[in-house]
Amino acid sequence: PATTRLATMGAASPELAGALAAAARAEGRGRLARSLDWTRYHLWVYFLDARGPSFARARLARFFFERVCQSRGSANLLYCAAGGFRDAPPPPGPEGGNPEWGPEDGDGDLAVAAAVPELHADDLQNLLVPPYEFSLADIGIYDVVVAVDEATRSLVRAKLMEAERCADLDHICLLDDFADAYDIMRVEEEAEGLAAAADDTPGIGPGLLTAEGLKNLRPGTPLRGTPKRQPLGQLLEGLPQAWRQCLWQGGPASEGENDDAAAAPQEVAAIEGAELQAGVVLRSVVGLERMLCRSVPQDMRWWNDEE
Repeated sequence: PATTRLATMGAASPELAGALAAAARAEGRGRLARSLDWTRYHLWVYFLDARGPSFARARLARFFFERVCQSRGSANLLYCAAGGFRDAPPPPGPEGGNPEWGPEDGDGDLAVAAAVPELHADDLQNLLVPPYEFSLADIGIYDVVVAVDEATRSLVRAKLMEAERCADLDHICLLDDFADAYDIMRVEEEAEGLAAAADDTPGIGPGLLTAEGLKNLRPGTPLRGTPKRQPLGQLLEGLPQAWRQCLWQGGPASEGENDDAAAAPQEVAAIEGAELQAGVVLRSVVGLERMLCRSVPQDMRWWNDEE
């Protein structure tokens, strides 16, 4: 098959493998963008994880997504939930273990969530909220279904095929599809000069309400037209600085912070691996939020725009 030939070619050349992976991510984002329906003025995102019993990756993605949306002011446009499978298969690896996540399913996944710094009581409460149980009806309810890995997406497609339904749907995508989305959009934005030309004058527009804009609200003046295209902004604006230092860089927050003379080398490696995995989830969630916000149709009519 063509996919097998591409995989063989990628194995022979790391550069080609990287290019193929980037092309696959771009294709996933393109298919999703074509499927989005903004007629309800908001989107629902569903993070799915096939690895139980903790389903921690979907819960971590939900937590990051909610925090990113709150910090960016897009929480009134983008909503999310996390889901898992009652009949989730055992994780891959010898004797049911996963070499990347530890011998037990829950231990490795929860270690990734525990690697997130500066978590407060409400953050921990968010992460402890159990996911919904996946059902086929969810495919038609949610605008974006994000599988945390290929095994999860394959399981979703298998259940759709068992029900004799179309399994190759545009809005079923991979979390990894958005791992480089922010960087790509940042390059495009700089090329267009949007960041430099952005209007910094506080205002208020349909679909977007901020504290600064509220100050400029004029009673009796309806909101009309398309919301201004917002610049991408800083990577993790409004979020803990430690997230950038520790997670975005894919390593410890600072030298010596995890320096424990009593720690075994494998324990240090597990800590760094958990931070790297959490960083991948965070990077992908940031890219997903930016991509969805950019997908608002330019000609969409908002509330109170009745002329």
